Amino acid sequence: MEEKTFNKRNLIIIIAGIILFFAAFIYSYNVYKSEGEKRSVFVEKTPEGKTDFIEIMAYIVSIDPIKGDMTVRLDFQPKGSLADEKGVLNQEVDLFVNSITGKQEHTFPKGKIINAIDATLNLYDGLVTDYPFDKHKADLTVVTTSKQKHLKTENTSEGEEETGIDNTINFAGSVTGYKIDANLENNNPDYFTELNIIIERAGSAKFFSVLVMIIMWVLILMLLLLIFDIVVRGRKIEIAMFTFASAMLFAFPAFRNMMPLSPPIGAFPDYIAFFWAEGMAAVTLVVLISTWFARKA
Repeated sequence: MEEKTFNKRNLIIIIAGIILFFAAFIYSYNVYKSEGEKRSVFVEKTPEGKTDFIEIMAYIVSIDPIKGDMTVRLDFQPKGSLADEKGVLNQEVDLFVNSITGKQEHTFPKGKIINAIDATLNLYDGLVTDYPFDKHKADLTVVTTSKQKHLKTENTSEGEEETGIDNTINFAGSVTGYKIDANLENNNPDYFTELNIIIERAGSAKFFSVLVMIIMWVLILMLLLLIFDIVVRGRKIEIAMFTFASAMLFAFPAFRNMMPLSPPIGAFPDYIAFFWAEGMAAVTLVVLISTWFARKA
């Protein structure tokens, strides 16, 4: 009778475990699906009834908080009387973009198309050493103008005058490992587009980084218990203990490097967990060897 009850209890535990596993799996999948939407951004500046403007399609190519920059690719499509149906310009267009590398000012002559441009933006207001809780900002500024010739009059001489060409923007940002947000500065003229971008780590990156730190601390506690058991309680030293401590000494750097998009040594997780874990593994190994020699003597 007892054996029947025991088997029935085990069966219930197994079934409950399977149900919990599938529930956790489904939850994890739903988090993945929702995070893709949460970490992406789409910002649109509409032409508001205008027919002659340059449509800018911008999307993030890469983000590098360690170098402190991000790359945005800009595609341009002139609309209305600015170009023909093939996108060939009917007038010269001057373009300014606040790239920190390469050219900032570009001139596209009449009879040509506007080629795509990669702009490198500066990341500011953030410290990569705060990983995975670092937060950075970047600004994208695009100005489109054209030189219009005017004839000589009684009051003016013949020459060229810089006039603005209206532009709109469709900005999309989605990079694995990062959560991106953006908003338009609305107090600028129509030929001046300023986009403020905010970048932080995605929820999955934060979760996994914290999980790695927790794992390190759990292993640290195991090492502390091992030392306590040997030194205080006088437990016999076994060869497997040397293997465990030595393995941890080399495993902790691998754990640390498992953190997604982690910066070099010196970041927040290193001071919170990694340095402690690596130091404790080394101390444990030294104490084991010293105690082993002392007891042998």
